[in-house]
Amino acid sequence: NIKFMYSRNNEPINEREILIKKKNEYTSELLSEIVISDDTIPIVYSDRYNITACGCEKFHPFDSQKYGRVFRQLEKKGLISRRRIIKPRSPTMEELLLVHTPEYLHRLEDSKRVASILEFPFAACLPISWIKYLILTPMLVATGGTMIAAQLALKYGWSINLGGGYHHASANLGSGFCVYADITLAIKKLRLTRPNLKVFIIDLDAHQGNGPERDFKGDKNICIMDMYSYPNYPDDAYANTAIDVNIRLMAGTEDEQYLSLLEGAFEKKLIEFQPDLIFYNAGSDILIGDKLGRLSVSINGLIKRDEIVFRTAFQTSIPIVMVLSGGYQKNNATVIAQSIENLNQKFNILNSNSN
Repeated sequence: NIKFMYSRNNEPINEREILIKKKNEYTSELLSEIVISDDTIPIVYSDRYNITACGCEKFHPFDSQKYGRVFRQLEKKGLISRRRIIKPRSPTMEELLLVHTPEYLHRLEDSKRVASILEFPFAACLPISWIKYLILTPMLVATGGTMIAAQLALKYGWSINLGGGYHHASANLGSGFCVYADITLAIKKLRLTRPNLKVFIIDLDAHQGNGPERDFKGDKNICIMDMYSYPNYPDDAYANTAIDVNIRLMAGTEDEQYLSLLEGAFEKKLIEFQPDLIFYNAGSDILIGDKLGRLSVSINGLIKRDEIVFRTAFQTSIPIVMVLSGGYQKNNATVIAQSIENLNQKFNILNSNSN
């Protein structure tokens, strides 16, 4: 059977005929800062994303250098090159203050407080100048990457930041290795020129995305779907009330149930809400063997997950921006690269003539 969906113009779309949106005339102050050529692809990355702390980062469960590994694997396969992607800048202080309170940013001048946010006690012993250079600056650059990726998605119809997804950070709170609220910042930056922008946040990291939920609680132009392992960190009851589609998964949930729940809920709510942009937090901690994620989705299941999300976005002609978020196994980078390769095979996204 051929399945039909309906676009925002109420026209049926054949599931077998996915059309990649052509580049449009969308521009912004941020886009004017970068050079966009005919063969530019809306993938954002900088080597500065990767966090090193004199080798001590190896003792933290998060793979803080997966971003570079994803890039290099895609580059090795000839799918992307440095010349064709976008290199971001860090947000300015003025931009950070669109989200974060001055009090919160001031707290980031204290090594012990930053170490607590990072859940990395060793960092408390370091001078704050070291922490800024080794850890906070890479996170700032990746936050800038999310900010520019959101702008690129409106121009190209899709984008991927090979970093970001700090979904436990909010205006006045950081936790879970998330210092800067990159998703909130990217949306608020867009709203400077498009104040009524409607955004659908789909968070498929294995942990509740309490940061954006806290920041956008009560915002009628934000719809949040969160699908996560429960009970699990952060179990934020206050943020939980901001979730529009709340799917709690039992530990050990496998492919069939996971993908069935995703397909049924995402498509229905997306068509109902009719957003201008989809923000996709694509955590890889759903993979089997991830002790912090506690789910049991296979590699093929994760690849299919990303395909479902992108297929639905393309079918409905709604721009989508993807960020990488969490993942606590050394194979995460390889799986992410495989998933992006699959997206290209299915939708031809890395061919500049298709953008």
